[in-house]
Amino acid sequence: MVNRRELKEKAKKYESAAKYWVERVHKSDFAGYVKRGYVEEREEKASKNYVTAGDTFVRLEDFNKAIQNYKKAIEYAASGGRRKIQEKITQLESLSKTKKLERSFGFAIVAMASFLGALFLISFNLTGNVIGGVSQNNSNWISVVLFVLGMVFSFLYFKNKN
Repeated sequence: MVNRRELKEKAKKYESAAKYWVERVHKSDFAGYVKRGYVEEREEKASKNYVTAGDTFVRLEDFNKAIQNYKKAIEYAASGGRRKIQEKITQLESLSKTKKLERSFGFAIVAMASFLGALFLISFNLTGNVIGGVSQNNSNWISVVLFVLGMVFSFLYFKNKN
């Protein structure tokens, strides 16, 4: 099993290999000497390396980097391979939106639970009742911490919502 660090290094290697092949194409165009099929061959190698880098970033669940690599692959892919790459991009964009929605929903749940817990602990302090042997001072501290957590997760929810 490959760990995340090794996968990241692998993805970076594929990205740099793709950049190398793109650079080779531009240098050959600049020099004016191009063998028949040379540019197409190099562009296809660049495209394959970008696709492999994108696939590796998908395994790392870094969807934005994967989409970037797939878009670069489309630039250099032969016309037949562009449709497959575009389908991958479409799938990743919808998956990325789903993941963002799940994360945002989790923040909302934790924020609400924290606010309710803080309200619960503060309300008993106002009436003077004791909860489960917790002193009033400790109850105040716990409610303050829960309130701050609620504020932090509310901020994260609204930040991810946009």
